[in-house]
Amino acid sequence: MMLPNQKILYKDIVFRLLVLVFGFCDLALAKTPIYILGLYPITGSWPAGETILAASRLAAEHVNQDSRILRDYELVIIPTDSACNGGRGVDTMYKELYNSSLSKIMIIGAGCSVATEPTAESSHYWNLIQISYAANSPELSYRDMYPRFFRLSLSEYMFNPMRIAVIKHFGWSRVATIHQRADFFSLGDADFRKQAAAVGVEIITSEPFTDDPLSQVNNIKRLDARIILCNSYEPQARKVFCAAWKAGLYGRKYVWIIPAWFQTYWWRIRNPEENIDCTIEQMDEATKGYLGVYQIIFLENGGDDTLSGKSTSDYINGLKEKMGEDVEFQFGFQEAAYGYDTIWTMALALNKTEAHLKAIDPLRSIADFNYEDEEIGNILLEKVTNTKFQGLTGTVQFLDTGDRRGIVKLTQNHNGSEEVVALFDLSEPEGNQLSFLNETQIIWNGKCLK
Repeated sequence: MMLPNQKILYKDIVFRLLVLVFGFCDLALAKTPIYILGLYPITGSWPAGETILAASRLAAEHVNQDSRILRDYELVIIPTDSACNGGRGVDTMYKELYNSSLSKIMIIGAGCSVATEPTAESSHYWNLIQISYAANSPELSYRDMYPRFFRLSLSEYMFNPMRIAVIKHFGWSRVATIHQRADFFSLGDADFRKQAAAVGVEIITSEPFTDDPLSQVNNIKRLDARIILCNSYEPQARKVFCAAWKAGLYGRKYVWIIPAWFQTYWWRIRNPEENIDCTIEQMDEATKGYLGVYQIIFLENGGDDTLSGKSTSDYINGLKEKMGEDVEFQFGFQEAAYGYDTIWTMALALNKTEAHLKAIDPLRSIADFNYEDEEIGNILLEKVTNTKFQGLTGTVQFLDTGDRRGIVKLTQNHNGSEEVVALFDLSEPEGNQLSFLNETQIIWNGKCLK
C-alpha cells in the first residue's frame, strides 16, 4: 500500500512522463514550412485568381495530409494579386522575393500570359522554378528566355494539332483564318498555317485585325471560304461574329472554329465600349453550331489512379466547400483543376529533390534552399522536367520547352451549351490521339462543303 507522499510522488512522475512523452510527440509532429509564392489574378481583366487559389490551397491541404510526400514539411502558399497585369505582377514578385525574412522555394502563376511572361523572364535569376496553371502564350515556349518556366495549361501551339486533326477528319481542304493582331494569336496562327501546309490543307487567306474586323470578314466571304478559324479574345470575337452576320458568313454552308474558353453566352454580353450593333437574336444566329477548342477542365471520370488519390467528385466537393455551390459558374473554374495539379507537381518534385539531397554528401535538405543556391535549384529543375503522374487534368509530363502534353477538347455550341464532342490526347502516339465521344452529337445546319 502506497503512503500519501508516495502517491504524490508517483503522480508527479507520471505527470512528468506524460509531459515528456507528449512534448516530444509535439516536436516529432512539427513540420518545417516551405513557402511557395503565388501569383494569382484576383483583380484585373480576368479575375479568376480567387477560384484558382482555392483549388491550390485544397491541393496543399491534401499534400500536407499525405504521409507519402514531404512528410517533414508543410506546404504554405503566399498569395499575391498579379491583377492580370505585367507591371503589377513583376512589382508584386520583386517585393516578395526581396522580403528576406520569408524565403520562397518555388513560384506558382501567374494566371495571364501578360503577367506570366515578365515574371518568368526574371524569376530564374533567383534560381526559382515557376509553374503556371493558365498562361497559354506561345512566347513562353522559348527556353532561352524562360529557362526555368513550366506550365500545366497548354500552349496555344498545342491546340493546333487538334484543329488540324478535326479538319482532316472531316475532309476539309480549304481553310481561312482570322485573328486579333497580337503576338499571342499571331504566333499561333503562323504555326497553324505551317502545320496545315504540311498536311496539304490550303490556307485561302489569313486575316489579322486590330479593332473592326468587317473588311477582313468581307474578304473571307469574297474568297468563298467555308471553314473559318478565328482566334481572338472574347470582346473581339463578338465583333467578328457581328461582322459575320452582316456579311452573311454563317449558316448551313459555314463552320467556325474558335477558342472554347469564353464565358457562357459570351456573344450576348454587351459592353458600350465595344460598339456592337447586332441584336441578341442576330448574334444567336451567327454563333449557332460553332466548334470550340481548349484544354479539358478535368477528367470527368477521374478516380483513384490520381497521385492525390482524390476523385473528380472529391475535388469538386472540396472546392465547393471553399467557394460555394455555384463555383462552376465562377471565373477561373475551367483553370482551377490546373492550379490543383500544379501544387501536386511542385510537391512531387520537392519530394524527389529531398530524397536526392538526403542521398548525397554532405547531407542537405530542401529547407537549406536560398536564392543563390544553384545546386538545389538545378536538382529541382531536373525533377520537374522529368515529372510524370496522373492528375485531375490527365497525365502531367513536360516537353523540353516546359510545355505540357495534355488533353485538348473539341466542343460545339448547342444553344448556348458547350458540349464536348471529341478529345485529343497529346500524350498518345500519333494516330491514336483524336477520339470522338459521340460523333452523332455534332449538329450541322446543313452539309458542310469541302
